[in-house]
Amino acid sequence: MNKNTLVITYNDYIFLNDVCNRNYTDNSMSSNASSQERNRYLDIQHKLKDISRVLWTEYFNSDHSLKCDGSSGNPLNRSGSLKWPWSCVFKGSNKQYGAQISIIFEPKLGCMKVGFFFGGASRHNLSKDESQREMKKMKKMARNLKTNIAKNNELQERFYMLETLGFEFSLDGLKQEPDQWLMSIVSNPIYAQITASIPITKMNDITIDSFKDYYSQIAFLLNVIDLKAFANQRKRNCHIDSDTRKRRLDILERIGKEGEEYIMALERQKLRKKNILRKNYPKHVALYDDSCGYDILSLDDDGREIFIEVKSTVYKKGQKGANIFFMSDNEWQTYLQKGKQYKLYRVYGVGDKMECERVDLGRVKKKPLNYIIDY
Repeated sequence: MNKNTLVITYNDYIFLNDVCNRNYTDNSMSSNASSQERNRYLDIQHKLKDISRVLWTEYFNSDHSLKCDGSSGNPLNRSGSLKWPWSCVFKGSNKQYGAQISIIFEPKLGCMKVGFFFGGASRHNLSKDESQREMKKMKKMARNLKTNIAKNNELQERFYMLETLGFEFSLDGLKQEPDQWLMSIVSNPIYAQITASIPITKMNDITIDSFKDYYSQIAFLLNVIDLKAFANQRKRNCHIDSDTRKRRLDILERIGKEGEEYIMALERQKLRKKNILRKNYPKHVALYDDSCGYDILSLDDDGREIFIEVKSTVYKKGQKGANIFFMSDNEWQTYLQKGKQYKLYRVYGVGDKMECERVDLGRVKKKPLNYIIDY
């Protein structure tokens, strides 16, 4: 298997968007697709399975208590439309009643999703008694997951960090807070998900490393479901390895840079409107030097220099946790030195619909040394 070929391209997405929006008859893809198109569809399907196999090997050491699977069989669903390919590593005897780390196409959003899922509990091909037994097993996995996270501080830190990294918690399509999600899955894990989106664009193929960035943050959830395995392998399951930490920092850095670029665009627009056109303003200084204590050098309405620090988050404005961020001692001392010339902007909704507000640092609560800011 050549890892360099395990790439999801924009052309893959365009192709799938075409063939998956056609009408098919006779329960067969051949009714409205050429043999070449059918083969390409299967190639993408196999590519996703190979990606999950690579991740299964790397993050679960090919643990055979887990299974690697993906879309298979007749690619048409019961309504006669073509299914979008997906793949997963799952725990349980049946993926519809199992816990999964999955990668799936999300056609309406133009992205791929990576995340932790509980199955949809389909009774297709199962008797009522079999379905009830499988459902009982899935509820036990959900209960174990909640229990193991609750009893270990490092697991809690990793779990709650997921939202900061851009993962969204939902149950049956409805967004939830992490605490609410953990409570809900004990009684009803069906369609419970923790997912992050990777956009599919003309300029950005999705490589195996792109998947690893998010897979590395979420994979631990499968490792800690089983109470016995958790007890026997506690250190391995809890430990955040250096690669995972690096990928976490890379994600946080991307979130920060997107917020800074958003404020840069607003500053350019402001200076144009005010007809304040000076060379090198605004300047994105954080791209060249991260020791200044601010990110952007710009001008106020009177043409005087201002020093802008940007704090970015995937949280929406008003969401729990959105009004808490960290400032370094250097940033705080720069604020004290610059006074009213120092401006701090909080950017919300990175990766979605961004908005911002200015934070008055003279009215916030702070805890030293690297200050936790609450406003």
